[in-house]
This record gives sequence, C-alpha cells and structure tokens, in this order.
Amino acid sequence: MSSKKLRAEKEQSSPSLPEDVIVDILARVPRCNYPKLSLVSKHFRSLVASREIYARRSLLGCTEHCLYAVLSNKDSCYPQLYILRRKANGDQGLFLIPHCPL
Repeated sequence: MSSKKLRAEKEQSSPSLPEDVIVDILARVPRCNYPKLSLVSKHFRSLVASREIYARRSLLGCTEHCLYAVLSNKDSCYPQLYILRRKANGDQGLFLIPHCPL
C-alpha cells in the first residue's frame, strides 16, 4: 500500500474536534501567537482571522490590547499589516501578519 493511501486512511479514521471546540481552544491562546498559528494550516488561518474567534475571546474575557501598524513604501503598492509584540528575550518589535488582506 502506498504511503499516500495510508496517510489518507489515517486522516479519515482519526477523530476530529467539533469546530466550536477548536474555536474555544484557540480563543484561549494569547493573541500574539496568532501569526504563528496562521501558518499551521489554511483552516487555522481562517479561524484566527474570523470574527467568531474574537467574539468568543470577548465572551471568555480573554481580550488583550494590541498595537497594529500598517506600513507601505513608495516602491510597493500593497501595504502590510504588522503587530507590535514582545520577543522571547523581552525586546519589542514589529512582526508581519502574514496573508492578511487589507
């Protein structure tokens, strides 16, 4: 049996969590980790960008203050969205939010 077929069968047989449970879990993750979570899969990218997750965060009292910056330069016709957050060493920096439509 090919490895693709085995992988497909394993994915079909593995139970998945209901969508509302996934949203509830992701809503409890600090907002600063959303750029990394958006790289996990297309599904996670759509979830962390959805209005539903922010509504759930609000209901759970998991809101955070964030500073966003929209930057562009004269050579680029598309602005990019950044978030200000702390690095692991305590420094602060602007981090690009990937695949964010403006």
